[in-house]
Amino acid sequence: MIKAMNPKMKSRSIATALKQKIRSQKLTPGSPLPSARDLARQYQVCMMTANRALDILEKESIIIRRKGSGNFVQRNIIRGRRLLLGIADMLEQSEDSVRRILLDVFPEAAISCFREENCDYRMISYSDFLNHNAEALADCSGLLISTSYIDDITEPFIRSLKIPVVLYRSEYELDLPFPQVIPNHSIVMNQLFEFAEEDNIPGIMIFSYNYANNLARGRVFEAYAKKHHFTDEQIRFSEIPALEFRQRLIPLIPEIPGKLVITCSSFMTFELIQLCSEKGYVCGVDYQLVSYDNLRKSMQIPAGIPEITSIDYSRTAAAKTAAKLLIHSVRNPHSVGCQTIKFPTQLRIKESAFQNRKDLILS
Repeated sequence: MIKAMNPKMKSRSIATALKQKIRSQKLTPGSPLPSARDLARQYQVCMMTANRALDILEKESIIIRRKGSGNFVQRNIIRGRRLLLGIADMLEQSEDSVRRILLDVFPEAAISCFREENCDYRMISYSDFLNHNAEALADCSGLLISTSYIDDITEPFIRSLKIPVVLYRSEYELDLPFPQVIPNHSIVMNQLFEFAEEDNIPGIMIFSYNYANNLARGRVFEAYAKKHHFTDEQIRFSEIPALEFRQRLIPLIPEIPGKLVITCSSFMTFELIQLCSEKGYVCGVDYQLVSYDNLRKSMQIPAGIPEITSIDYSRTAAAKTAAKLLIHSVRNPHSVGCQTIKFPTQLRIKESAFQNRKDLILS
């Protein structure tokens, strides 16, 4: 049969035969393939035809050819094709650098990881979950999903999926039967409130926007403050709609001097400092301030804003951890279960709080 074909058809036939061996797992990911010389001998074709067959598989990213080492089945080849993974997250390629740091970096980093691991991906829209559109996930072997896609309407459909699912872009653990990737605050929060105890801070004011991740951050701060013997009377937790932050904050300014003030987003940090400054209060002197994230390098910072003591984490590392966990879940469906992976956060001491420990970095 091979002899009766023209050279291009012969190459395609050999490539198909090798692909079938990969599909049937006679050749597993990472395993060596016959050399072009061996294929030419096996299929009774010339070396050029055998090499063309290997080129076909390399172009499809099914094999990798290493000069001097041989030919090998690529990683993450399932049933004779590259692993196809769904990403349920927004990717708008915004010109806004802050948005890119906070939001777009998650899917961008996940996509980068999938490419590095020789996987294909497909973006899945929120409307597909809203409409229970199973076709959108056809051929996908797994799903990486932002928790912003999960609500009362979409959750039943997500629970019904028969493929591995990993949740990411959340800062608290959800009550869902899937692996999750969230920050680990324990070390840095303990250190932060040890400093507050040592410095005899008389009270703590926590400011949070009224959306899920921000509130989760605020509750973690509150929980660790109480763990370090700060009482309900010493802690003031303010949950504020983003558009009302300034007007809600102004009446509270007189309470701030002497306190440890905690903001759950950089967006509120700078406005708080400016409002306090208008009343004559100096950040890092009249009050201590800690922000959950520090976007100084990504935002246009008003004059007079000091370096901010902050708790932060690598969003790129979080996304890549989730992407690799999904690949592992697909390849080893019974080895992951519903585990939660917690990645490290960092406490960076700067001018706005605990200046006697300036430039200390903990992780």
